[in-house]
Amino acid sequence: MIVWCEHAWLGGDELDAGVLIEIDGDRFASITSETVPTEDAVRLDGITLPGLANTHSHAFQRALRGRTQAGTASFWTCCE
Repeated sequence: MIVWCEHAWLGGDELDAGVLIEIDGDRFASITSETVPTEDAVRLDGITLPGLANTHSHAFQRALRGRTQAGTASFWTCCE
């Protein structure tokens, strides 16, 4: 599969223009900047960003469970 991005952030301080990404199976085979779209490329207009990891966590709630509750109040009482 070939994907052409009008602009893509590749990790530097600036966006790269005309980024051609060649994908082989589930891996990137090559990434080339300053290209023009090929006939068989899937075109992505605008800005393309890499997938970012979701590091959102509710672990703090486990640590606070039972420590902040008084009587029958729940953890969420403070948010009401």
